[in-house]
Amino acid sequence: MRSWGRTAYERLGNALLVYTPDLGHASGRVGATAENLAEPGGQPALRPAAKGRAATTWRIALPHVAVGLRVNADVVRSDAADEVKLSWSGDATTFAPVGTAEKLGAGTIEAVLDPLVSPAKHPMGLERLRVEVDLQTSTLSLPELEVGDNRVEYRCDSADPQSVRVTQRWVERTAWQPPPAPAAPAVPADGAVVEGTQVRFEWQPSASAAGIPDYRFELSEYSDMRWPLSPNFDKLVSGTTKTVGPVYVLPQPGLLSPGRTYHWRVKALAGTGVWGPWSPAWSFRCEAPGVPLFVRVAPARSGRAMTLSWQPNPQGRPPVKCRIYGSDEQGFTAHDEAYARHMGMGFVRSPAEYQERERAKAEQVVATAGNFLAEVKALSWPAAANRAFYRVVAVDEKGVRSGPSDLAEAPRPFIHTT
Repeated sequence: MRSWGRTAYERLGNALLVYTPDLGHASGRVGATAENLAEPGGQPALRPAAKGRAATTWRIALPHVAVGLRVNADVVRSDAADEVKLSWSGDATTFAPVGTAEKLGAGTIEAVLDPLVSPAKHPMGLERLRVEVDLQTSTLSLPELEVGDNRVEYRCDSADPQSVRVTQRWVERTAWQPPPAPAAPAVPADGAVVEGTQVRFEWQPSASAAGIPDYRFELSEYSDMRWPLSPNFDKLVSGTTKTVGPVYVLPQPGLLSPGRTYHWRVKALAGTGVWGPWSPAWSFRCEAPGVPLFVRVAPARSGRAMTLSWQPNPQGRPPVKCRIYGSDEQGFTAHDEAYARHMGMGFVRSPAEYQERERAKAEQVVATAGNFLAEVKALSWPAAANRAFYRVVAVDEKGVRSGPSDLAEAPRPFIHTT
């Protein structure tokens, strides 16, 4: 069949069928054969009507392929001469025991009949294994020896004696001197309180005869700078800003939380490629409204309309108004003015075509209108702009803005009827 393949595969699935008949009632014996069984109504539910052999047989027929079968039966064995067995047959003629009550009194017979229902027709094993792992690495995340004292640790869980050799090779270049650490911050000053969360960092430049082509910037919530706050806060200044020199500006508000103390430091790169030592860690704190919380779009109680609502963040200064942004682009960024969207190289038919477009710098840049919709003083807004996605930005009494909220998605299609 030409249609066999993914179309049919998507219709495959697994299911579990559980059958537990009421053995103490006549309805629970419908379809089962009975041999020397007492009428329903006594204890145990299935018991011999007279002394001797008693049996009942269930025929299991399914409209689907059965790949597993498990049977669980509660039994009672009162005398050592009694015998309670569970048997299985694939042809309703030849039966083989699959479980027996071993103890006197109440007990359970459990049998897993998977090999009988779906026998393995081939030996099971593993002939070959291949594992490929794609790694994302960064030079800045790897351990390295730095100017000054370095401590190298080796650990081994083996109890046997170990011999380890550590070899270090380097080229001594006395003419290449590391630049000194930046001595002090310019803005924000150490321990300062900054308005807003889109912070501009400046520091005293380092001096080097070979020049300073770059700085490395780190920001952490720990005073010992053990970890950066996130990869966004361990940066080479040359790759993050068009400004040349000892300055770094956070790309947008909302990356830092108001009222929390942060620490930052920098180090310089000499024109010879030698990094200098880190500066001391300086601290600062932001004052701003917190990002609005619990942003959602829901139908209004009456009328054919949607309402966008949110709650103020208890962290930071209280907002006095909020700015609303909307777009049909999922994951959109809040913009007051028109902005450029980078759309990549577009559709290509081969790696060669992609490389050709890359050499020609044929990246598609689309001019996009701003997505600001309204400014309100309430905690809700009728979503009259008919957008699929919304974000909210809080503004405090000083005009300082928070970062944009999480994305709120409008339910759609929205069909109103009485």
